[in-house]
Amino acid sequence: MKIIIIALAVVFIIFPRWIYHTADVHYYFFPDSFSYIDRAIEIAGGKNFIHPRRLPLYPFIINSLVPIKKDTIINFQTVNQGIKINFRPLEDLQMYFGFFGGLFFALLSLKIFGKNWKFLLIMIIYGMNLYIFGWEKNILTESFTMNFLIIYLYVIYKFIRSGNLFFLIISTVITNLVFLLKPAYLFLCLSCLPFLLYYFFKNNNNNKIFPVIIISLFSLAIPLYYRFENKRLYNYDGISIVLDYNLMGKIIQYGLDTSEINVDKDYDEVLKVCAASKKDKAEMRKINNCIHLLNLKNDPYNIKANTLIGVFARKVILKHPADYLIKSFLLLPTVFTDIEEGWIVINQKFHLLNIFWIILEDFYKLLRYIMLLFLLFYPLSIFQFFKKTDKTTTIIVLTGTIVFYGIIFNTFFAHVEYDRLKSVVDPLLLLFCLYYLFNLPFLKKYVDKITKI
Repeated sequence: MKIIIIALAVVFIIFPRWIYHTADVHYYFFPDSFSYIDRAIEIAGGKNFIHPRRLPLYPFIINSLVPIKKDTIINFQTVNQGIKINFRPLEDLQMYFGFFGGLFFALLSLKIFGKNWKFLLIMIIYGMNLYIFGWEKNILTESFTMNFLIIYLYVIYKFIRSGNLFFLIISTVITNLVFLLKPAYLFLCLSCLPFLLYYFFKNNNNNKIFPVIIISLFSLAIPLYYRFENKRLYNYDGISIVLDYNLMGKIIQYGLDTSEINVDKDYDEVLKVCAASKKDKAEMRKINNCIHLLNLKNDPYNIKANTLIGVFARKVILKHPADYLIKSFLLLPTVFTDIEEGWIVINQKFHLLNIFWIILEDFYKLLRYIMLLFLLFYPLSIFQFFKKTDKTTTIIVLTGTIVFYGIIFNTFFAHVEYDRLKSVVDPLLLLFCLYYLFNLPFLKKYVDKITKI
């Protein structure tokens, strides 16, 4: 019976993905897709890997799989005109890496739930989730990041189980790969560090504490080097101009007062006009208009413009910290439940298959509201961890910490596209919440009855 359960779990990792990809062979572009492709073309033309516009891992993957001539222009217009460049190898790699990440998700679930029907139920919910494998058709970093985070958690689990520092070293390598995909996750390793240190301290493994600190700090090596090179090559004092863009979006979103803020006498009025834009999503996407309004010459990558925008936005936020914090925390339910149409495309050959995916979409939309319980379960996991610091409570609290890190960072530093940004932690959010739902006293006996059938 246990072999059958595991076999069925593998089927649910592979089969829904395979249907989704083979029934519709198209891949999909979004505005950010073209900025990654542009960087891939620049890299192919011999330009530097390091750039504050986009970090290099995804452009490097594109460049490795999709041969594009250096003078090619790819945007929505050229795509609609039928430009003859095949991005299917990239989609295939994302699908296969999704299989790989799914196997690690299964291994984690096995360790937490055992070889039983609870494990199978989780794998069915995970395997059928269109909002997990649907990203594999998009020319975006979400799919790779999502699966790297699953693998990272599994490697951390192996480190906790064995105490072998080799696994911790591998985990820092993975966090650097995640950083090179999404710079928002540069502090991922450090966010888990306090729980790892406390685990070894409580279990009388003090000889691990110093090596764990040193190895974890190595996760900052590439980000620090990247920042140094940005300053040297482009005179940009940061990692990615995307953060500057997003912070201005937060000022617009929260309607923060900018009247007393001064950054540069030549540009202050323009920046204040930008910050007074309308608060609807369509307007907040148009921060590029602010860059044009600044009218900076000899700024081909808008680095100086984004620097001004970033400095201005930070000053505004520091001027109104309470307002910023309160509005960010009030935004949390929206971040969990936000569904923006268009990210996941259903365009299958068979009408009945389309209906099937639509039904699943509706189910997973409702599931998002249940995932709001994370806001209660995560503090509970911390309490249980400190009350009983064993391997299970440690891996559960670390799962919650990775989710919490992703959710909080997106809430505080992004102004739109929460559906997309949250997606990378959705598998771990699912694992974490189902663990607690299955163990709630009033649900546990019913779940046990169902899973024994």
